[in-house]
Amino acid sequence: MTLMTVMKNKRFYINNSFILYFNKNLYFIMDKIKSVVFDFDDTIVLSEQMKQDVFYEISSKYKQRGIEYYNNYISKKPTREQYFKGLSQHIIEHSLVDNKSSIYLYTLLLEEFSQKVSNNLKNSGELPNVRLFIKYLFNKEYKLYISSKSNEKDIIETLKHKNLLKYFKGIYGLPNLKIEHFQHIQKLENIKGDEICFIGDSESDYTTACEVKCEFIGIITNRNELKDVICNKITDYNDVLNLF
Repeated sequence: MTLMTVMKNKRFYINNSFILYFNKNLYFIMDKIKSVVFDFDDTIVLSEQMKQDVFYEISSKYKQRGIEYYNNYISKKPTREQYFKGLSQHIIEHSLVDNKSSIYLYTLLLEEFSQKVSNNLKNSGELPNVRLFIKYLFNKEYKLYISSKSNEKDIIETLKHKNLLKYFKGIYGLPNLKIEHFQHIQKLENIKGDEICFIGDSESDYTTACEVKCEFIGIITNRNELKDVICNKITDYNDVLNLF
């Protein structure tokens, strides 16, 4: 059997190391991986569009000024704190509410957003075959973690509701940065960066993987194609289910 024939089957060995082969000549060494870290939004649950809709719903209550702020700022992919800090200042500056400070308004907006998102997340859809993939990795004794920019409490409550929390050793979100999450995971597991596989859906996830020097699998959704990123890309976890 030729090397190219084996590569078409997506598996081959070099110097006794198991190589996972994807399309476009991308591959990585599988037998080194000890931990798999997932992003959360649009990597485990389909939630990014829902959150964007909630941003719009709250902003549009302030009519044209609120919608203008949304249109100008949402493409920058802000955190909820960044978004509502700016929106509250925008509202006050344009006298859209009476007798409220920007700090007080910021708190109200953030609480409203958090409540709506928390309620919606529990009923959010999942990425194709992600549940099966998580269970598979857990049974293979990979150490599973989540590293996200979302609120840790929301992630934990969502995973608990979906009966997935028990598969993860740790859930990490704001206020710490993802690079800090990985440093913590490496210390806990006593592993190096190249012993981790990170699965995410954004260019910032890929940047984090490069900084950690770990393997990366990109999730492609209707909202994100990772066009400017050269990495292993999947649309369905079934694509890699039997390769770990």
